[in-house]
Amino acid sequence: MATTEQPSSAMETTEHVPVDDGSMQQVEAATEKKEEMSMLKKIADKTGILGDFRHLNFKDPFLMKEKNSRWWREVRAGTVTFLTMAYILPVNANLLGIAIPYKKDLVIATAAAGCIGSP
Repeated sequence: MATTEQPSSAMETTEHVPVDDGSMQQVEAATEKKEEMSMLKKIADKTGILGDFRHLNFKDPFLMKEKNSRWWREVRAGTVTFLTMAYILPVNANLLGIAIPYKKDLVIATAAAGCIGSP
């Protein structure tokens, strides 16, 4: 009479499958991602700030590889944004100054509106 034994824990029911190098790298990457996410969760819990912190890594800072971008393109984009704001602040204040006499306050109001309104 043959008897069958039931496994006493879930550890005994796992199968051992040989892993090739590509799969091992995927497992290591998944482990790193879990550790990174737990660290970010701790930061969010302590500060009360919830957000997307994927850009805080050493392998792809600012998610440039994910966005398929290059550093030179980002420098140009930053320069264009800075020059655009440097141009629009006085021009907008002068245009609004025709109707409102407080030009100094209009520059500050335009800058504040630009900060609040930008994504």
